[in-house]
Amino acid sequence: MGIRPGQRVLYLRRLRLIDGAPYMIETNYINLELCPRVLDYDFRDESLYRVLSYHNIFPCQGYESVGITYATDSEARHLQIESGDPLYFLTGVAKDQNGFLWNISRVLPGLTRCVFPAFCASAEWI
Repeated sequence: MGIRPGQRVLYLRRLRLIDGAPYMIETNYINLELCPRVLDYDFRDESLYRVLSYHNIFPCQGYESVGITYATDSEARHLQIESGDPLYFLTGVAKDQNGFLWNISRVLPGLTRCVFPAFCASAEWI
């Protein structure tokens, strides 16, 4: 993240729900040098991206990768699945409009509640 030793980073881990049922575990590491006031918000009620927009930080670029893992005891308990059940995860980084890396994330969606549509295009169609 370009963080110097001793610099503060917010570790934000949330259990996301849909209709009251566990949907995913989302973990973010946020560079507090870019937005120290992010600590003033309650992320049970606020969107991380909305809070950042209040402080003129807008995600403009980044990347995500997909991998396979197995649920730990803690993850299984939160997602209401069995420990050791297969999960896929998304990891990503996001930069703001000035090119500063402000977030590293890891998302663990529960397989039974998550669908990602895919779009394929040929250069001829674009």
